[in-house]
Amino acid sequence: MVESKSVGKTVFSVCNAILLTTISVICILPIIHVIMSSFSEPEALALSKGLVLWPRKFSLIGYREVLKSYTVWNGYLHTLIYVSVQTLLGVLFTSIGAYVLSRKNLKLKNPVMLLITFTMMFNGGLIPNYILMNNLHMLDTMWAIIIPGCITPMNLIIMRTFFLSIPDSLEESAKLDGAGAWTILIRSQGSS
Repeated sequence: MVESKSVGKTVFSVCNAILLTTISVICILPIIHVIMSSFSEPEALALSKGLVLWPRKFSLIGYREVLKSYTVWNGYLHTLIYVSVQTLLGVLFTSIGAYVLSRKNLKLKNPVMLLITFTMMFNGGLIPNYILMNNLHMLDTMWAIIIPGCITPMNLIIMRTFFLSIPDSLEESAKLDGAGAWTILIRSQGSS
């Protein structure tokens, strides 16, 4: 037997639907306005008032002008460089740090992990980061953007957990076969 909804639940569902629909429309309308304005002719757009929900005299002039700009392409180039360099260095440094912190014979690994976890909860903020970059003479360089994001505590903890999940017997057998720490690190990365 199917229970019918009570009046209170029905009213709540209707009010909830109206509220969420209103919020969605309020969030989506500005996005539609910007997209439709980008496909409009600049003169026609300047003369229009209110929301643009359909292009005013369809035109791709805006896109042509933006794509002709050197600064846009230069920005994309720098974005690709920063992302690829930070990703490569981040994976390298995080792997090395997580591997070292996963070793059972490492002294002080628990206090170090406590400090790393502490940085997840409490961040120094923008001004201390600026002062640090200034003291390291890294202002106005790409390294001021790349280096601070290379190792994030969450990624380090996740990768350390992965290394801890590798059985000790597997590492011991690799050592018996003549593998060093670097070989074990690189091969364990390939097994993930």
